[in-house]
Amino acid sequence: MLIFNEEKTKEIDSLSKEEMVMEEYRRDAESASVEENVIGLYDKELEDKMIQEAINNRLLQEGKLEGIKEGKLEGLKEGKLEGLKEGKLEGLKEGIIAVAREMLKRNVSISDISQYTGLSKQEIEELIK
Repeated sequence: MLIFNEEKTKEIDSLSKEEMVMEEYRRDAESASVEENVIGLYDKELEDKMIQEAINNRLLQEGKLEGIKEGKLEGLKEGKLEGLKEGKLEGLKEGIIAVAREMLKRNVSISDISQYTGLSKQEIEELIK
């Protein structure tokens, strides 16, 4: 009976060792699974971050393009206004010069022409030449 018990004890010990090995495999598998989940979460977080950066870069580029477009339109508007202003001043100056020439044809004195037109005496004398 003692032999039977020894054999049973060896068999039980053998089963216990197999169970311990299996338990170790199970823990390793759980650990690997947890690591995969952590890596998966990290990859997902990294992917989300990359997507957000791409969206932010796209929005930034669109914002820059919109700003450039608005700047160009504003520049054109200001340029047109400045051009109109310069054109009006130039037209006014040409009108004053035309009046001064007419006054010279009618023998109006240079000092009177200067007084009425705002032109300097030197500018009026240039018209005579």
